[in-house]
Amino acid sequence: MSKPTHIAIFDIDGTIADGKTIPSSVIQAMKHLQEKGYATTVATGRGLYTMRKVLGTHYDSIISDDAFLVLEHGAKIVDRDGNVVFMEEFGPDELEHVHDFIRANIEMIDEMWFGVPDPSKKLQYWVESPQKIEKIQAKYPDHADVFTCSLGELKERLHAQPISNIEARARSHVQPGNMKLHFTRSNLDMNMNTGGIFGFFMNNTNKGLAVRYAINKMNIPMKNVLVAANGINDIEMLDLDVGKRVLVGPENERSEIKGYLSSVDELVEVESPEALGYYLQTL
Repeated sequence: MSKPTHIAIFDIDGTIADGKTIPSSVIQAMKHLQEKGYATTVATGRGLYTMRKVLGTHYDSIISDDAFLVLEHGAKIVDRDGNVVFMEEFGPDELEHVHDFIRANIEMIDEMWFGVPDPSKKLQYWVESPQKIEKIQAKYPDHADVFTCSLGELKERLHAQPISNIEARARSHVQPGNMKLHFTRSNLDMNMNTGGIFGFFMNNTNKGLAVRYAINKMNIPMKNVLVAANGINDIEMLDLDVGKRVLVGPENERSEIKGYLSSVDELVEVESPEALGYYLQTL
């Protein structure tokens, strides 16, 4: 098989997947792009397990043989077999800031999970209430080790092992919008999205930097790169100086994301994952 001359990199949720369904137009688009000399792959906030689960039987159709995958919002890059080729860890100061944020805002946050270096290992999933353990275990039976403990014990757990990714979920009465925040006196950033997820990141970790790393590893010129995404965690990826950028989603959500981009010149916009698939088939 000849080496790809182009690459197309896609966010998953809301970009190529509508809920947990990947439209047939997207699968046909992947085949079309690969026939045109593109490698295809993903850049997602998901970890290895949930990424593979949502792609399901389409994994081989979407992930090209020699491609790298960006996981955990850029904190991990793995090869097609799941072997880590790059990882960013939280420092002790940043872990302190995350813990301080959770403690100060415990009235609006009652779940937090974090990833460890080995992408095949389960997420560590903390819940404030013991009554929630059974519910979360039932929801993620193969994906998460669910536990409860005091905030002091949670702090000890955070410092007890390397951590690559930390996220938390807002309580149901809290409705955050899309927002990016920077913590002062720290190398920590935080994103909030309309799904009620708080994502914590080292400020040198994002999908844009990770995608650039993967592109360079594959020795593909930036002008031969296509990226498609839809969310607040995709801003840096959508801001890359690549050949084609595609923003996916309803008009009101696209307008909000465009407000964060440094340039919207030549930005392609489509309404949905299904529409993205049809657009890609025209290239």
